[in-house]
Amino acid sequence: FFGTVISFGPMASHILALFVSTLLVVSATSATVSWIVPAGGGPLPAQTVAVGDAVQFSGDSGSHNLWQVSSTSCSTTGGTELQAATTNLAYTWTPTATGTYHFICTVSGHCSAGQKVTITVTAASSTSPAASPATSPTSP
Repeated sequence: FFGTVISFGPMASHILALFVSTLLVVSATSATVSWIVPAGGGPLPAQTVAVGDAVQFSGDSGSHNLWQVSSTSCSTTGGTELQAATTNLAYTWTPTATGTYHFICTVSGHCSAGQKVTITVTAASSTSPAASPATSPTSP
């Protein structure tokens, strides 16, 4: 029993090589949006994330809400309130599809003062691990 070499045929080696070469590693990351009324009145900096990434909206001690809307025009028509007005807002949004998404705060005067952001969602990236070179086993 000891000293016995186990040998696999060429088909098993090819299947193993195919399996290793087709493994995909997908990694999600996160982004943070400081959900505050910005100084200077401009919109918050645009963000770009990938499908599956976590976007954390993080508010301050002021009262803020979070709406997903069709544009940054400060209108909630056709929009969805994701988080009602609260202090220290903390909301995580995870996109499931590519596209351009807009978010606003509708607390009195906040959107017109610049509390709005556009987030572009790209396809999830995937990377292939470096595959080991396939070697054919030898028979004794």
